[in-house]
Amino acid sequence: EVCALETLLLGGNHFPDHVIGALCAAVADERNCRIARLSLAGATVSKEAGRFLALAVHYCPSLTALDLSFCGLTDATVELIGESLSSSSALTDLNIEGNVCNEEGLWALARALEGNTHCPLVFVRGNRFAIGPAHTRLALSDARLTDADAALLAAALRGNTVCRDLRLCQNLFTHLAIEALGRMLCSNTTLESVDLSFNALRAQPTHLRPGTAGSAGGGTWMNMSVSLLPLCQAVAESRSLLHLRYAHAHLDSSSGVQLGNALGFNRTLLELDLSYNCIEDAGCSAIASALAVNSTLRLLSLASNAITHIGAGALCQALTPLAPPPPAGLEEAPARTRGSRVVVSPPTATPSRTPRAEQDHLQHHQGFPLGMAISSLARRARGNLPP
Repeated sequence: EVCALETLLLGGNHFPDHVIGALCAAVADERNCRIARLSLAGATVSKEAGRFLALAVHYCPSLTALDLSFCGLTDATVELIGESLSSSSALTDLNIEGNVCNEEGLWALARALEGNTHCPLVFVRGNRFAIGPAHTRLALSDARLTDADAALLAAALRGNTVCRDLRLCQNLFTHLAIEALGRMLCSNTTLESVDLSFNALRAQPTHLRPGTAGSAGGGTWMNMSVSLLPLCQAVAESRSLLHLRYAHAHLDSSSGVQLGNALGFNRTLLELDLSYNCIEDAGCSAIASALAVNSTLRLLSLASNAITHIGAGALCQALTPLAPPPPAGLEEAPARTRGSRVVVSPPTATPSRTPRAEQDHLQHHQGFPLGMAISSLARRARGNLPP
């Protein structure tokens, strides 16, 4: 008779390696039972036992949840499990919380998940973050997440359809984390709000070790605007992202130009916060050009971005486009109301201009959109133009 067991919880026990090996062989066999959830939480799992677990993950199509929390997993053991996930696997939930694995193991796991686009693993629990079936909002600001944490988080969120809100303010990210999160946003179809504020877009040279002279927080920082390209691609292609906040991130003018170009292709974004950066006039002008074709953006914050009258003029030109001139020989007669009747005043004579004077007049106004906006507001205040 076939065993109906689906969940096997063996946490808190200490098994030798050969026992764990026999257990994994029985789970992978599936001729008598189909185990969907296996927990060894609190048990000591050596590298040899980890090899058996990796084989079970690889060969067992029914195993969807594996709990290895507080098992003393090292980087080498996590790498073995990652290798099993790089090929076919049915695992959707992995818990490695409370282990001693460091950046190397997390990077290996993240690379394995990102390399296998068919891997269904979307729920991961680590030492500094957790993605569960009920987590529609991930508030991970100031959680001291590293680049490896961000890479694993992004790999799991790539196919996640539960999370809607992701907040990652003020972590220990460099350009590697921003690249990984940008690639994730290109694939994720459910995230609506992402906050990356207070994560400077900087890179840490690998030849400098933490604590060297001139370092800040473990190294000298360099500008890496090219790392923003995956995020820009996500802005251009995403059909679910509604709110993007990337304030206090040391974004320069080239980053502003990249985001402005991407914004021109976006059709869903409602809020874009780039305040307290340094996108300057070039970035502001690119964003202004995008506003001419973007019809969905409702909130744009460019506060404290070293923008001068040039960038402000580009915004004015995008917000108040020039009205087309009336046909030659036709002038609209101004109307004034008297009681309930409309009285049309006869057209007033206007001084004629020579073609050269007319050309100079148009060039003057087209070259100074900010001056046009101010003059228009002044005339409206005097009552010469309708509101």
